[in-house]
Amino acid sequence: MTTLASSLQGQKRPEIPRNTFKEDPLAADGIDAESAESAVEEWIQYLLAASGRRRSTVTRYRRSVLRLAASTDCPLASLRFADLEQHLRRLLVQGVGDSARAGAVSAIRSFYGWLVARGDILNNPSIGLERPTVYTAEAPCLTMGEVKALLFGGLDRLPPDPLAMRNRVLLVVMYMAGLRVSEPRNLRHTDVVWEGKRGSLLIRRAKSAGGDVRQHLDDEASRLLAIYLQSTVTWRGKSPYLFPSSSTGLGLSGSAVRLFFHQRWKDSGLRARGRRISPHILRHSLATHLLKSGADVRQVQQVLRHRCLTTTQRYLHTGSAGAVWARHHPLRPKDSGPSLFDLFGSE
Repeated sequence: MTTLASSLQGQKRPEIPRNTFKEDPLAADGIDAESAESAVEEWIQYLLAASGRRRSTVTRYRRSVLRLAASTDCPLASLRFADLEQHLRRLLVQGVGDSARAGAVSAIRSFYGWLVARGDILNNPSIGLERPTVYTAEAPCLTMGEVKALLFGGLDRLPPDPLAMRNRVLLVVMYMAGLRVSEPRNLRHTDVVWEGKRGSLLIRRAKSAGGDVRQHLDDEASRLLAIYLQSTVTWRGKSPYLFPSSSTGLGLSGSAVRLFFHQRWKDSGLRARGRRISPHILRHSLATHLLKSGADVRQVQQVLRHRCLTTTQRYLHTGSAGAVWARHHPLRPKDSGPSLFDLFGSE
């Protein structure tokens, strides 16, 4: 029996003629690097102004497309599907990893989609480009005991030193709100809204959310944040940022957050146990702890501000997903008492 797949097997992708521009510098003969970079910069400005992508993502997109331009003698506007595939194969031979090549595909798709939308080219040569499959490892996380030791260990109250207080409160807020390491930098005083004794933070241009997102804090994090704001008014001075740098007054950079996170990890005496330790592990831990406490995966997706549910499902460790499977397995008789899984626990 002949199937559609078998009938199409061996057929080549139809050849699409090279695009031509009406009045675009990329289509001109003798294109130089400056003209190509100028056209790419227009696309970059569009991404920053209208797409909602973060600057770090846009920077990677720009680097990927300029790398494509440098790898060919043809104008970017006249490249065909085969040319783009050859570029991706070249990246593979050069040892570029799956994740970086997948990002290059996203950048190329975005660039040529922008050219088509602007009316500069008729055919999009990036249609059909496949992203390489990226290996996704199980997200590492901390136990509740490790989180408590990291955030509160060795203290019965907040440290009196303003810098130490700022660092400790920031770690608590990062865990409770599931912040990425780049997100505290843009937090301002005006982004904190109080509803009774509970506060919430406005995360501007949240990654994957496509816009601003308000993230609510629990009672403990709200209480610590209120003490921090009241106790460090003089030290923070006129800085509009919630967690300012003591030297510049600007929001703390991601590298500064990583620095004092690792210092705090070292002081707490915790061990890595084969896990990659970084501030992002607080976000992984929050997701896992929410799932283990009974939160629905959709609720966790909203807390973490994931665009795709598949990303959230990385946090379905054996401990949380296995417990649900054991309790609701269809072959388990109802009202039969605890199972072996319940008796021995999920750890």
